[in-house]
Amino acid sequence: MGKMQDNIVIRQAGMDEIERVMLFLKENWGEHHIMANSKELMCYEHAWNVEFTFMIAEDSITQKIYGVYGYIPYSEEKPRDMGGGIWKVIQNPHFLLGVELFKYVQEPSRCRMFADCGANPRTKGHRKLVGHVNHKLEQYYRLNSALSTFSIAVIRDRKVSRKKNNAVYPFLDLETMDQFRQYFDVTRYREVMPYKDNGYIEHRYYKHIKYHYKVMGINRNGKIDAVIIGRDFEANTT
Repeated sequence: MGKMQDNIVIRQAGMDEIERVMLFLKENWGEHHIMANSKELMCYEHAWNVEFTFMIAEDSITQKIYGVYGYIPYSEEKPRDMGGGIWKVIQNPHFLLGVELFKYVQEPSRCRMFADCGANPRTKGHRKLVGHVNHKLEQYYRLNSALSTFSIAVIRDRKVSRKKNNAVYPFLDLETMDQFRQYFDVTRYREVMPYKDNGYIEHRYYKHIKYHYKVMGINRNGKIDAVIIGRDFEANTT
């Protein structure tokens, strides 16, 4: 627990505080936000490994919550890599409480790296204060050459990237986690950041409560040393 001035403390949320955090989000983030209304989803994302992965900043006397930060560990092995989630701080008597809350997520956990994809650009300054490097993600897509209209994106340039070689590598469907473990040794990539272990991969892609993911190994000369994971996405019934 990190004690600060003005009776504010920052601490790990308990498993018995899930609904309390959801109520805070409902009142201060968005009344209809899915994380404030679906306990099933909240538990799936943040309470699936006997740990409610939220930090709370609250008044030690009144127990009023001033801020929360949700995070997602990518592995059980420590030091582990982690990803950021919901970060919400309301008006409070402490200067830069949001930054202190953010630091408390990173420092006591001794995480190896902390990724926060899709961060609000307005928080770039705050992130620099805690040592983050801000960059834009590069996006990749490949269009179906047989189609001329698209429902998800506006396509202004139909230019197709050229293949660097003519090699063909077939896919091997890894339909179960047992197959994934059999054909792909994720521990070989422990030094890659962010590193996601078998437990995270199984939970995220094989046991998702809403989506069905397709996991495919790239078969290169009888050896699988890369995996592609994706899912079908439909818009306007296409």
